[in-house]
Amino acid sequence: MIFLDVGAHNGQTLEEVTKPKWPFRHVYAFEPMHREYEAITRFHSPSCTVLNYGLADFTGTAPIYGSNDHCEASMFPEKVDVDNSVETICRFVRATHFMQTMPDEPIIMKMNCEGAEIAILNDLLDSHRIDRISHLTVDFDIRRVPGKELWADQLIGRLNETPLEWRLSGDHFHGETHQLKIENWLTEIL
Repeated sequence: MIFLDVGAHNGQTLEEVTKPKWPFRHVYAFEPMHREYEAITRFHSPSCTVLNYGLADFTGTAPIYGSNDHCEASMFPEKVDVDNSVETICRFVRATHFMQTMPDEPIIMKMNCEGAEIAILNDLLDSHRIDRISHLTVDFDIRRVPGKELWADQLIGRLNETPLEWRLSGDHFHGETHQLKIENWLTEIL
């Protein structure tokens, strides 16, 4: 089983999913912001690959706005909690292309990527690579981007038309710490 941490930030999810009690043969952590990537390279494990790029619906570079001091950096400069005067050029890989490299085994995906979830999931739905995912939890941060809030509802409609088992992270994450929330979620789905 493989775990994809899309928007790994400072490794809060990695601290839980890399524990031996979970059945993940390999964990991939995606973090396009350079400072956060450096912070999570501390996960020196043969079963964990930390990638200094994000997933998207294209391969190339693009700006991310905000300092990411409070998990707010986004590809959307108009996101309500973003300091759009701070801009970092980051690398991205098309989600469909990345999924084509994955072995044929169950994939659990956690997404908290400050609005990029829309492009990533639409790309996977359009290419039919969404069927590679066994379970998805997603935080629809796009709802904090003025004028784009309805994109979440449109994507939820598309997800509901698939057999994919998925959850909204805010509705299904219970616990006092991030690690406990991840532990409780994984206990429910595995």
